[in-house]
Amino acid sequence: MTSQDDDDTELGPPADLAGLRGMDLVRRTLEEARGAARVQGKDVGRGRSAPVRRRVAGTTRRRWSGPAPDARDPQLLGAATRDLARSRGWSGRVAEGSVFGRWSAVVGEQIAAHATPTSLNDGVLTVSAESTAWATQLRMVQAQLLAKIATAVGDGVVSSLKIVGPLAPSWRKGRYHIAGRGPRDTYG
Repeated sequence: MTSQDDDDTELGPPADLAGLRGMDLVRRTLEEARGAARVQGKDVGRGRSAPVRRRVAGTTRRRWSGPAPDARDPQLLGAATRDLARSRGWSGRVAEGSVFGRWSAVVGEQIAAHATPTSLNDGVLTVSAESTAWATQLRMVQAQLLAKIATAVGDGVVSSLKIVGPLAPSWRKGRYHIAGRGPRDTYG
């Protein structure tokens, strides 16, 4: 015998599978592979999770979904709009808009009655308070407000708050402005 004959004998099936042929050999090998996968902690042996759809050539008959869930079944409006926003890349914009739309539910009725969000630019939410006292109170609970917003609309949508008090009335009218003391110089 040559060394090449020794290599050919080693290529055959193991001794415990030597007497098996055809489908018996395939079944036994598959059982051993499943057993090895189970030892590794893998979930095996369930087959396909969804049935294979087979098209029959020449049939134009409509197929109904039957008792199992199917992609053609009616969907909830919220799930359908969420899928649409995700597929179009609008998820971030929808999250930003939900800050404004759900403001009273996110921060509470009492705060929402005295403060409103005005803009959201680059993660900075500008909140306008109705008085300077409310602006001061909101600045003190700013961390809690950020936590509430993060749990309601997601992390990273609002990174910081800019809380402003009420705006003073402006004497400016129109596009153009002349620097100076304003209307006080005509009262004297």
